[in-house]
Amino acid sequence: MMLFLLTLWGCSSMHNVGTLIEYDSVKERSNNVQRLNSIAKQESLMDNSATRVMAIKNLGLLQPTDSGTLTNLQYLSGHAHPDIRRMSVWSLGEVGRVLDWNEDSQKVMSTLQQELLSAPSTKDAQYILESMIKIYCPHVHTVQEDVTLVK
Repeated sequence: MMLFLLTLWGCSSMHNVGTLIEYDSVKERSNNVQRLNSIAKQESLMDNSATRVMAIKNLGLLQPTDSGTLTNLQYLSGHAHPDIRRMSVWSLGEVGRVLDWNEDSQKVMSTLQQELLSAPSTKDAQYILESMIKIYCPHVHTVQEDVTLVK
């Protein structure tokens, strides 16, 4: 009987935890994106790079297309810490999968092209090229855009 009561109490507790936040709502998604951007930007005297990398990765998974997030990720793509820099580039590619081919996506491509020219390692260059492919390939382009990209 005691085991049954403990199991029932445990199940009801887990159910309550699961209903605290509505993850599917647009408002909660927006709140999550704001929190993640705040964590990603936060410089600290202590090494908080692992936390920042996880926040940046989650931004990529959520794929927010607001200009604030894009600007933040573009800024972080030039960060001195290699993990922060690489995860920012990866996240830009993931967000780029859902971006329309417009001014925002072209700014991201321009940032990635600049980062590619000054990539500190081949691993960084690989991340950048993969992100560029994720952003560029899903859209139809003119021959002139293709030639400009290759140059």
